[in-house]
Amino acid sequence: MKKLTCCLLFSFFLNLISCAQEIEENKTYYSIEEALKEPLTVYRLDLKDKELANIPKSITKLQNLTHLKITGVFTDETKSLTSLPEFIGDFKNLIYLDLSGNNIKELPKSFNKLKKLKVLNLSRNRPLSFTSDLWELTSLEYLDLSFLSISKLPEGIFNLQNLRALDLSENYLRDLPQELTTLKQLKDLNISMNAMYEIPKVVGEIQSLEIFSFGLNFVRIERTEEPMEIPDFIWGLKNLKELTLADCNISTISSKVSNLTELNHLYLNFNRINSLPLEIGDLKNLKTLELSENKLKNIPENLGKLHNLTSFSIDDNKLTETPKLIARLINLTLLDFSSNPIEGGYKPIENLKNLKTLIITDHHKIIETDKINLIKTLNKDCKVYY
Repeated sequence: MKKLTCCLLFSFFLNLISCAQEIEENKTYYSIEEALKEPLTVYRLDLKDKELANIPKSITKLQNLTHLKITGVFTDETKSLTSLPEFIGDFKNLIYLDLSGNNIKELPKSFNKLKKLKVLNLSRNRPLSFTSDLWELTSLEYLDLSFLSISKLPEGIFNLQNLRALDLSENYLRDLPQELTTLKQLKDLNISMNAMYEIPKVVGEIQSLEIFSFGLNFVRIERTEEPMEIPDFIWGLKNLKELTLADCNISTISSKVSNLTELNHLYLNFNRINSLPLEIGDLKNLKTLELSENKLKNIPENLGKLHNLTSFSIDDNKLTETPKLIARLINLTLLDFSSNPIEGGYKPIENLKNLKTLIITDHHKIIETDKINLIKTLNKDCKVYY
């Protein structure tokens, strides 16, 4: 019995030590001075908005650092990094590095020593020239190259065979190379806000994609008289869980949207969509549907089959009455259908007992009494904007 008690106590203390170490590893320090008091116990250092023009050598005492964030003010070189010291390569345990918003022009040769790095954010460093050292970091899983004025994808990027997420938004890309298909682990691709006129065909060949974003592309905006058709290959990406096609001048949605059976989030805001296919009701796993600022006058009844929908935005359209099908969307926690010429009252909304946020502003044809009566029927915790 005594032996069993000792074993239990020993196990308890081991768990206690393990928990204490986990807490220590998850603690974030927000100044170099604070971190240097016990350098070997520091794993996370966040120097966001510290306006550092250089990194002090004393930081190398943080030998166990796994997470480092040094963001700057990219519009002011005196308040941001313009270069990285060679000793950055000494942080061989780093798995997360955020250098966004600086003015770093080139990465040091020692950068290739960060072999454990999984997450790298280089966003808003202009102009940044890429060297081969970056493409040797084959453990990278997330890479943010947004807002770097890139007009052509660097060839070395195809060495990053473990890459799962790639952010190329806010650049000057006109197309994507076929070699992108070699990134077999790629699940998240963002190419919004580039200079593309249409979605590159190669996207349809990346069957591993779970998240895809394409919107607000400058060339498309310049030719607003020409509506964009969503290519059929998009409906063939059957692993998609999130699709963003905002501000693309889309006017129609194909019935083939029903092929995306795994879809959880669909963002189609800021387009010219004037009707929805009945098949949209087949997206049984959909949780978010964003249709703000389109030209919809009505919604198909089949949309009422989306019982997993929790967020529905259809503001700034042309609805003249509250759709009856809304009463069937009983799991909604957010509903926004403000800025529509609604006339007929809010009866269907009274059935939504899980609502936490309701936005019904700019319904000028609805009297205040109707709005107040609706509020009385809702969950007391629901925030109503009217």
